[in-house]
Amino acid sequence: EKSESDRLIMESEREAKERNALLAGARSAWLLQNMDLNGDLRLETDSVYGAALALPQIARCTGWSKTYTLMALRSFCLLVLNLLLQTFLLAMLGEELQVWNKYGGKMNLCDFGRHLIDCPGSPNCQGPGGTDYDNPGRLYSFDAWVTRTYVRDSLLAIFPEQRDEIMDNVDPGEYGMESYACRIICLFLFMLSTIRDLSRTLEVFVLLWITPREGTWIKIEEESIAQAAKNGGAQLQLVTYKVDGMPLAWKVVNVVMIQAPKMLMWYCCIVAGCKFLLETSSIVDLIMNSMALGFILSVDEFLFQVLSSTAMKHIMTNLEDYEIKGGSLDALDLSAENAMKKYYQEEFGVRTWIQEPFLTMYHILPLRLMTSVMGTVLGLWMYYHFQCIQLEDGSMTSEDVYLPGYKHIRWISFLFEIEDDRKGPLVFSDSRVS
Repeated sequence: EKSESDRLIMESEREAKERNALLAGARSAWLLQNMDLNGDLRLETDSVYGAALALPQIARCTGWSKTYTLMALRSFCLLVLNLLLQTFLLAMLGEELQVWNKYGGKMNLCDFGRHLIDCPGSPNCQGPGGTDYDNPGRLYSFDAWVTRTYVRDSLLAIFPEQRDEIMDNVDPGEYGMESYACRIICLFLFMLSTIRDLSRTLEVFVLLWITPREGTWIKIEEESIAQAAKNGGAQLQLVTYKVDGMPLAWKVVNVVMIQAPKMLMWYCCIVAGCKFLLETSSIVDLIMNSMALGFILSVDEFLFQVLSSTAMKHIMTNLEDYEIKGGSLDALDLSAENAMKKYYQEEFGVRTWIQEPFLTMYHILPLRLMTSVMGTVLGLWMYYHFQCIQLEDGSMTSEDVYLPGYKHIRWISFLFEIEDDRKGPLVFSDSRVS
């Protein structure tokens, strides 16, 4: 009888735990499902962009006191420094692609060597030197290929009477990519690394749009000051910093001076990064460059961590998000019985999966993932459309390459693929292009 009683008690406890777990799921499932859709809006608390937006508002709310004004001015200095550094890095990257590659005689990589394992007899089996990829041993990086070609051409110039012998024994090989699959994956990873920055930028745009034109970014619990002093507590802990509204003039200033430049930096990095990766032939260089390019967009976070003061970090770390009002907490307000009823109706059964297919797919396939895939496809299309020419057999070869008539990057032609009239001598032209 005692063992039967213990068994009943244990079974009762198990059923109570199972019911408690189901009730926890009933009260939390709806809230968890809508966190991404109806979450609070936040600033970048680890970036000079977020600091340059938040600290001036806190200084404004304190009547432009010296302490907070100095922090606001410092945040603007860091913002200007960040924009200068990011612009410089992107300019150097673009100059390498638009200017120095052409002076080095480098053609667009396009699909040279893409079907190497199927050569000869397949598309993209002829390299920029005009010969076929007979075997993988003839595939070289551009620097190695140019050097080997230079040696062969030098021998031909010195010993023209031995041309046939030189052509038979000195093979410079061909320039081409080592792996097309690695090329696509690395481009996708690069896109994925930049999506977070785009998402945070768009979130701040939404924040500036929906916040009211007045608000207080700093508050203190006055009734707790005396108690904190009596107990030896720190009064700084009673001060709260929270994202709130701002005057229309400040919204315009933040869009023009912070968000618009940040969006432009993101676009420039995407354009330069896609071209740079698609012009990279080596597998190791592709992997390393796909990760290294993301550093350009993280300069703002690096500067904030290194150059911001402890006080600035304290404020940004404790800055509370902007709460979106109007959210429903029905799952928490319902009784346990009604919550369980709602839970079984909305969470179980085939109908719950097909009732809202788009919402279901949204939770299965992250929006950032889909955006990265679309960005990868768009980057590939733009590269092949503007840099390459498709031949009759399906091969993709480089467009004619000319020496530039300038020595520094021209942003308009680089970013928007506008034809430049200032061209020098022809550097490369595929004889198969009619």
